[in-house]
Amino acid sequence: MSKKSARNAERTDNKMKDGERSILNDLPWNPFVAGAVDAFSDKMNLYLLLEVIPCGTLRSLIQKQGPFSATSAAFYFANIVAGLTFLHRNELLHRDLKPENILVGADGYLVIADFGTTAREDADTDWVMVGSPAYMAPELVSNDKQSEFSFSGIDWWSAGIILFELSTRKLPFHGTEQQVHAAAASGVIPWCKEIKMGKQLKDLISRLLTIDACKRLGYVSWEHVQNHPWLNQVSWSSIEERKYLAPYVPKEPHLEDTWHSNPLPKQRKIPGLKIVPPPPYLAHNDCFPLKVEKVELQAQAQPPADDCIVASPHSLEC
Repeated sequence: MSKKSARNAERTDNKMKDGERSILNDLPWNPFVAGAVDAFSDKMNLYLLLEVIPCGTLRSLIQKQGPFSATSAAFYFANIVAGLTFLHRNELLHRDLKPENILVGADGYLVIADFGTTAREDADTDWVMVGSPAYMAPELVSNDKQSEFSFSGIDWWSAGIILFELSTRKLPFHGTEQQVHAAAASGVIPWCKEIKMGKQLKDLISRLLTIDACKRLGYVSWEHVQNHPWLNQVSWSSIEERKYLAPYVPKEPHLEDTWHSNPLPKQRKIPGLKIVPPPPYLAHNDCFPLKVEKVELQAQAQPPADDCIVASPHSLEC
């Protein structure tokens, strides 16, 4: 299982703090969405116990294996469509769909994760400048009052950007945040000359990246995306039942390779979780708290008796 901690001190908005937990608690389990196993809190943190999806993100997969052939890109895109279809059926919008928030399972299938910005279609929340600039739909940039027709197209715009990236290993719109927004709003897609893309693939990307949200593919129904000619060879029941062999089946990473680059927090920072010593073969890893600190804390908590002689700063001898 993986653990996610959100500092209460940094989350002054209760809706923001509890949003991901409430979203995940209300959802039935689905193989294309990373679910919550449990949630608990202490005086400092909110902890979410999530399904473990062990093999990295779609971002790392694109960097290592991309660009993908049309067949492989269709497989991965179909995974994303299956996940979005499930969310939209439950009247939820992810609002920050990007390769970093899509995980790779041990079987090579993709799983949508990170629901910190997810909202219900009828939610009374901010719909402006939500998400990551490179994947943000044009209607989210405007300060104009958002209308309901734009809601269902937000995630499909992001999916179109990801499909372009799967096929080219590049983002369609580059530059500063302002330049990216301006390029996206221009309605011009800069096709890669060095990578050949079929007409149907270009048509699908173009329709997903339509500026007018009410004309964007997926606005009326997710079935319009599933039924696009470029996806005609996809059996959606086989995708949902995971009958296809993924183009790339990763090896489950070694435990040491799955830690974040930042060290684990000190015990005093996570009073609701007990840090246990790592296995001996990982004791040298800088990601783990030093054992010396643990001994020092114990020594401070239990001062030596009068008849004990302190042999060293880190040990007691009676």
